Amino acid sequence: TTAMQVNHFIEKTLVQLGIHENDKYFSKYANILTSSIGHNPRSLKRFFNTYSLQKHMLSGKDSIKTEDNKSEANYLMAMLNAMEIAFPHAWEVFLTDHDFNKWHIHDLLEEVVKELNLDLEKFDSPEQTLSEVLKQDMADPTLKLFNELKSMLSKSTRKNKNMFEEVL
Repeated sequence: TTAMQVNHFIEKTLVQLGIHENDKYFSKYANILTSSIGHNPRSLKRFFNTYSLQKHMLSGKDSIKTEDNKSEANYLMAMLNAMEIAFPHAWEVFLTDHDFNKWHIHDLLEEVVKELNLDLEKFDSPEQTLSEVLKQDMADPTLKLFNELKSMLSKSTRKNKNMFEEVL
């Protein structure tokens, strides 16, 4: 099927970029990329071209010397790149505020609400945050990237604050 071919393409390209099957995030890349960028080979190729260049630039950073940190930084960078490509309006908001706990749903720009496919009528209050929405709607394919990114950001900032800033 097409989904299997896309997953194979993603896995093959990751290996070519030096991210191997024993990487702890290897199996997550395809899910994140297909739920955000989609199944279009041209879009995925564009993503990997940008990612390859950024991965090379990131490799010399001090906070990313250990294999574990490299693995985490590479995956975090992939999610950030996917967000920038697939959700450009949300990306603009993210650049000014990395904390989803502060993204009040009814304050978000209309373009962001549309990008994330959010139905404003189903939220309990205007003060509800994206972080709260992510807890409720974890299965939504559009929000998979944001759930994973939220998890990685909290882990990265606890573990290595400099790494996040260098990846960004």
